[in-house]
Amino acid sequence: MLCKICGNKTKPIFSAVILKKFTANYFRCPVCEAVHTDEPNWIAEAYADPITKQDTGLISRNIACARLTLHIIKKYFDGKKRFLDYAGGYGMFTRLMRDSGLEFYIYDQYCENLFAQGLNIDSFQKETAHYELITAFEVFEHLVDPMPEIEEIFRHTDSLLFSTTLIPDDRPVDSKWNYLGLDHGQHVFFYSKKTLEFIAKKFNKNLYSDGKNFHLITSKKIPIDPLRTYMLLPTVIYRRVWNKLGTIFKFKPIPRMNRYELRPFKV
Repeated sequence: MLCKICGNKTKPIFSAVILKKFTANYFRCPVCEAVHTDEPNWIAEAYADPITKQDTGLISRNIACARLTLHIIKKYFDGKKRFLDYAGGYGMFTRLMRDSGLEFYIYDQYCENLFAQGLNIDSFQKETAHYELITAFEVFEHLVDPMPEIEEIFRHTDSLLFSTTLIPDDRPVDSKWNYLGLDHGQHVFFYSKKTLEFIAKKFNKNLYSDGKNFHLITSKKIPIDPLRTYMLLPTVIYRRVWNKLGTIFKFKPIPRMNRYELRPFKV
């Protein structure tokens, strides 16, 4: 089987039982180090509910992603332009970003938009608009064939902020890794840091990553990795350090927020 990221020949590494009845074979690329299943014949059953019932962190994750995205946009992007959340699910993230003052839209061809109605992009492939930034949280691990979708995303933007849990460096991937999602069967593709570096290079862009969950591929050149610094320091400490340095180097200060607050974005 050929790797769907770089096209090199993959090697089988293990098998596992998905949804307690389907046998899935997992392959690893020795070049870009991506791991993926064989053709997932269980997909129809896995997506009987687009949002799996095992996803117990849905609301808290949307709040966390919204806070991170607001931070990134305020510091590195033009808040007056249009944004899009790709495969945005129920629309909760898009609603949070809209309520914060940003012109966000949502695209999802499988899930009903409950919270951001009237903000749908119905056909992303036919869409001609260019977006300042596209977000895609907890999406990439669901893509059976990622590269065509990533290429389509970069047809509409120069910057992609997304989340997916990277393959751990300290242990081999096997059937005990909980991110495989064997109970729900929706996770079929897994990325290493090297995989993301290959993708960024293919599209002539720069990769920034916290090394675990959040990643930014963009044409912008940012001197200090914005995701790694955001994740390494607690938010309050990070804000204080940044604002202290800002008095010296004239950085734009970060406003104070409590843990659950999303302040309106002033454009």
